[in-house]
Amino acid sequence: MRSKCNFNILGHKIMKKIIFSFALLSFMFLGVSFAFAQEQPATTTTPITPVITAKPAPKPFDPVCIQNAIEKRDTAVIAAFDKFSSVIKSALGVRKDALKAAWAKPTAKERRAAVLAAWNAYKKSTREAVAAAKKERKAAWNQFRKDRIACKDKEVNATSGGEHIGFDGF
Repeated sequence: MRSKCNFNILGHKIMKKIIFSFALLSFMFLGVSFAFAQEQPATTTTPITPVITAKPAPKPFDPVCIQNAIEKRDTAVIAAFDKFSSVIKSALGVRKDALKAAWAKPTAKERRAAVLAAWNAYKKSTREAVAAAKKERKAAWNQFRKDRIACKDKEVNATSGGEHIGFDGF
């Protein structure tokens, strides 16, 4: 047989207690908020006026400064390429003479050793030439960056001016 317990009445009583508790709490907070909301006496204050200082006028764009920096940079890069070119020409001449002399050797063992020595000397000299040229090119570009900053022009220093910085070989 089924018990005749009515849960509906029990739930109704609990719901009344919860609603009453929320209503009581809200009235308490409302009263506290009115107590703290006291009116402050009016005070007279002088308005603060900001002091605006005029910025100095920007210096006019001086293209000569950046043109001089470009001239200096490109002259140094051209000199590095000229030096590189002469070192490579010299290495090729030395290799040519060494290979011709190697092929004049009487035995295969001597020829092989001489040919290998000629190629190794050529590789060494070209690696050194490339490393020196890279170093000189980087030095030219680093000096250009310093010169460009020395121009103290926002237009020049904000961008590279459309140039591919550091892109000129090696």
